[in-house]
Amino acid sequence: MVSYRFNALAFLSELPPGAGLSSSLWPIDPTRRSAGLWPIDPTSANWPIDPTSASWPIDPTSANWPIDPNKPRQRAAPPTSPAAEWAEEQSLLSQALRQSRARIVRSSDAREAAPQRQKEALWRWAPDSRVKTVSCELIQRFQVHERQLWLVPPFWSKGKASKPVALYGLPPPLTAAELQSQVDKVLRAASEREDRMAEVLAQAPDFQAFFDSITGLPMERTPRLAELLAVMQDTGVHLVMLLKHAQAARRPVESSSRVMPMIGTPGHGALPSGHATMAALTSELLYRLLYAQQPKLHQQRAEHLDRLARRIAFNRVVAGVHFPADSKAGYALGTLLARVFAALAGQLPAPPAPVDAEDIGGAVRDLPEVPPAGGPGRPALVTTTAYKVDPAPTLQLLWREAAAELKRVRV
Repeated sequence: MVSYRFNALAFLSELPPGAGLSSSLWPIDPTRRSAGLWPIDPTSANWPIDPTSASWPIDPTSANWPIDPNKPRQRAAPPTSPAAEWAEEQSLLSQALRQSRARIVRSSDAREAAPQRQKEALWRWAPDSRVKTVSCELIQRFQVHERQLWLVPPFWSKGKASKPVALYGLPPPLTAAELQSQVDKVLRAASEREDRMAEVLAQAPDFQAFFDSITGLPMERTPRLAELLAVMQDTGVHLVMLLKHAQAARRPVESSSRVMPMIGTPGHGALPSGHATMAALTSELLYRLLYAQQPKLHQQRAEHLDRLARRIAFNRVVAGVHFPADSKAGYALGTLLARVFAALAGQLPAPPAPVDAEDIGGAVRDLPEVPPAGGPGRPALVTTTAYKVDPAPTLQLLWREAAAELKRVRV
């Protein structure tokens, strides 16, 4: 007996379209768009997805596109537990402090007496806040006007004789002959770039480690000294930038196409040199704090500090970003600022004599890297009674604390 199985799909596929079959038997007809028999019509208003419309929900280029084919698929994160909620360090600490304080403090605890006002509140501040406080006090004591650096008495000055004092005068701009000579010196100094490359690159952002190698006192061991140097250097940077703007001197690469610096040229004026200023300021301050009381005993280290300041200044000439004249002006400015700071801190019997522009822009506009044998090294301290210095209270406190710290460290 033969059995037959009726295959409706095979039967329908063999029939030609419209061979007596009603539309209800063939529900999908791509050629028929009417009567709603073909449920998806891309041209009709009922077509729910329009890639050009604002309602198109999937934009592969948008930040909301949830699928990144370049990233492996990740499983959904499990529900957070109370422990996972405080997994981050700050959140955990905050929750722990709240819980701890709730168990320790009682509403029945006795009230504390109000603390008395402290005269020397400077030591209650954080180190960075202390540095900013003293720096602000110093900056308001100076003004740059008409190519001069002026020392301005504070408004609380009691003496009628106190008046602004011209401390430092910028030298006149280079003449054509002087400029040509300065360019030649920069080109000759470039011959030492290979030997000095490590120094030039290391000293570009910071040179304090070079001074630490001479004094043997890293700043980690002397935090108050580090704060004092930070105050002086921060104040010095503000003043030197104002003087640079007043002079508006061009850099070597801007003055001659023959100069090709080995490092990036800073985007501000050249004279006075900032590195030369800060190096001379640091050298003079360390000398005043460490060796000025016994100059004969520490003569060698004092000379090394001065030689280092000169070498740092000359390395900027080797790098091709400064003229020797810039270094000479910066060295004179840094030495003077350090001595004025010492006077403001009450560490000098009389204030230093001002530096005239003629002293900086003389016949020779060069700063010798190594003074000739028997010649002058660190400029001699020349004081004057032509003007008085009103002390800077917070600077005096910080200076005394740094000096006491050095005595403890050097026992």
